[in-house]
Amino acid sequence: MHAFGIDHQNWEAVAESRDGWRKVVVDGRKIHDQAWHNIPRTVRIRAGTSSIFDSGEVVYVENISNHPNYSPSTKDNDISVVRIARALPSLPSIRQAVLVAHGSTIPDNLPVELVGWGSSIVLRNLTLPTINNRSCAQRFAGIGITVTENMICTSILDQYRDSCLYNFGGPMVYQGILIGVVSECTWRPDTDNSRFPLISTSVASYTRWITDTAKL
Repeated sequence: MHAFGIDHQNWEAVAESRDGWRKVVVDGRKIHDQAWHNIPRTVRIRAGTSSIFDSGEVVYVENISNHPNYSPSTKDNDISVVRIARALPSLPSIRQAVLVAHGSTIPDNLPVELVGWGSSIVLRNLTLPTINNRSCAQRFAGIGITVTENMICTSILDQYRDSCLYNFGGPMVYQGILIGVVSECTWRPDTDNSRFPLISTSVASYTRWITDTAKL
């Protein structure tokens, strides 16, 4: 039995903005994602399609609330709540999920699904296992990157399978439960990425903040 639960009061849908950023919608009118900065007012969210340019539902971003403790240097607290101009409809093409319960512990070796366009124009998915945060931290320690309790690491160690390239903010889901959001990973070394796991923001550390902020 896994040591985490779900919050049934919220739902998410994978969405896509015009400029290629990947988002997740909360409460039908909110989006929580990695911390955004200097986003133009013309950013749009595209949901309910596997094409990055066509079809689906398109809505504009209304405002953005970055986590107050976001650290650009460490990437800790790398999450935001974004309000969109109108609610997205519940459709077969907009898949629903639930937020992981606040404070949940994500077990090691959990097969999670990562979704996003990345550098493609067609929506893709990848399944990776979670790995122990201590083991993950040891890999990054030599290059000065700190893995905190607010992060989740995924990898098939020493094999290059990744969901990082142009997929910042993409959802990490386990059996319909949103447990992570792909964090910015441009600070990883450019060489031998098979040694360095993908680091995502752990939603369980922020479920209360997300729901509280979404009510504002």
